[in-house]
Amino acid sequence: MMIVFAAVHIEIDGNRRLADVELVTSKVEMAIRSKIPWIKKISVIPHSLTSLPMLSEPTSI
Repeated sequence: MMIVFAAVHIEIDGNRRLADVELVTSKVEMAIRSKIPWIKKISVIPHSLTSLPMLSEPTSI
């Protein structure tokens, strides 16, 4: 089986600078490519820890 796309969601402190977030996402992508070099596309999607709902909070859709 060949993997052609990977989407990775990471949680990052919402107070981090954009440059720091970009550095982390680049490092995550490079780490994945070093282990699975045949992946065609990798999307690393950062999420702010402060913007995510807590598990105990009710969510409405």
